[in-house]
Amino acid sequence: MKSSSTMIFSFILFALAFSAIAEEELNFKLDARTFARVKTDGQEIVVVVRRKNKEITRDMITLDTQKKFKLHVEDYNFDGFKDFSFSYIDEGQGIFSISRIFIYSPIRKNFIEAQPACGDEFLNLTVKKKNRKLISTFFEENKPKLCKTKLQ
Repeated sequence: MKSSSTMIFSFILFALAFSAIAEEELNFKLDARTFARVKTDGQEIVVVVRRKNKEITRDMITLDTQKKFKLHVEDYNFDGFKDFSFSYIDEGQGIFSISRIFIYSPIRKNFIEAQPACGDEFLNLTVKKKNRKLISTFFEENKPKLCKTKLQ
């Protein structure tokens, strides 16, 4: 039989594993009659676009991390519509912030994942509103370099 201290320690580890993916929800306005809801649901993010209280689109994004993450709302492509992203610390040494960005398409009435101009992902993302660019890090021959992305 396990000692009470072992059982308490096991419970704490179990609780920490579940608290790493905390439930979070963002609601934001896209235009005069269109709204978006972005909500975490375990290992997925549910994205719902509504117009006049009617659901237009519903998408699911599978999270590729067990790390704690944070949702953000910003106009990443500077078109006047709010977009969203989520970011988390890398699984390796835990020194890079990884972001996935989703751009709102008013024509399709949903969000489309954006890709950086260089590299595979947005590492240590910085939004430069004045220059209308996204600055991130990528590696070339194991050397970090800056990537400047201008989304359409």
